[in-house]
Amino acid sequence: MNDLINLSGTSIEEWTPPAPVDFTAGPPKWLGATYPGVEKDIARDLFAVIFWDMNAHQAKSGIVYDLQDNVVKARLVSEAILRATERSQGLQGDMQRAMYELIYIAKQTGAWQMGLYEYATLEEWLKSRLPDLEGSGELYDIKFLLDHLFPLLEEIGDTFQPSNLLKMQEEWSKTRASIPYMRGLYNEYIAAAQVFDTKIEKKKKEKDKLVKKKATLEPASPEDQRITLEIGIIETEIRKVEAEKGPATEKALAIFVEGIEKTLNVIADPEVSVRAGEKNISTELRGMRQPERKLYSGYVATMRERTIFVFSVPNRLQRAIETALKYIMQFKMTDPSQLTRDVSEMYLLAKDDEASDE
Repeated sequence: MNDLINLSGTSIEEWTPPAPVDFTAGPPKWLGATYPGVEKDIARDLFAVIFWDMNAHQAKSGIVYDLQDNVVKARLVSEAILRATERSQGLQGDMQRAMYELIYIAKQTGAWQMGLYEYATLEEWLKSRLPDLEGSGELYDIKFLLDHLFPLLEEIGDTFQPSNLLKMQEEWSKTRASIPYMRGLYNEYIAAAQVFDTKIEKKKKEKDKLVKKKATLEPASPEDQRITLEIGIIETEIRKVEAEKGPATEKALAIFVEGIEKTLNVIADPEVSVRAGEKNISTELRGMRQPERKLYSGYVATMRERTIFVFSVPNRLQRAIETALKYIMQFKMTDPSQLTRDVSEMYLLAKDDEASDE
């Protein structure tokens, strides 16, 4: 038994090389299960494998160590322990990448649906079989990678295959740390298409209403002709928006690809770290060119002691704006047709406030 604990507190004369590990009879127990003392078994096996691999490598170079020499033996044992320590840290990243790889395969093949137990969703399977993920940010990251980023990378193809991210060995911690930035890139890309899709969907609903109304009219009647003309105008508008969508989404995709490419370069840069400092992953990613954002128009009316803001944004930004301003603003719901009177009332109230402040 390669008991590393026995090395502690003994003289180097008592240190003995570990017994070679033989896996020909089967894999080690710790590879298939977690049990009390598993960490000791893993440490022993790593120590033994590295000790004898280190000796075999030197033997190929014509260097044969005298294991009867206590000093030589102690130095070799010590070096094997140090290398096993380094390898155990490397295994943490390797095992986590392996977990992501297996989850990715289960998603691609549908294996999560065909096991011995039934699950309604991939998330339910993850929470059931990998309980440590529940309630963690890692579960959120996995869902983003599997449901959104990986499918898009597969669609892009070329060097942007998901496996390229999973191969970033020593840089896995930086890969994980870059997920929020990549999520932002993805959201910007999706938002670019959604602007046009929303317009198209709205026009199609308008057209459907007119088509239903036309079905109730007498053919060739004045009202029927008017409705037919309106339908034609809407169809022209839809084609126009669809024509604008193509170049806009292509531009958004180019920005996304550029951002992912730069992200991979930052991850691979040995000078960039996940630790705080000038060259940490968050600082480097924030310093890269951000995706272009559309600016929305608004009005600012400055009075002597008060300022009135009026602006209009897409519905998808409503919650973001309310959240950003929740500590200083309380919004009241109103009807668009009532807004002019509300703004006038706001102006009069602001004047009253100024008068009372004097």
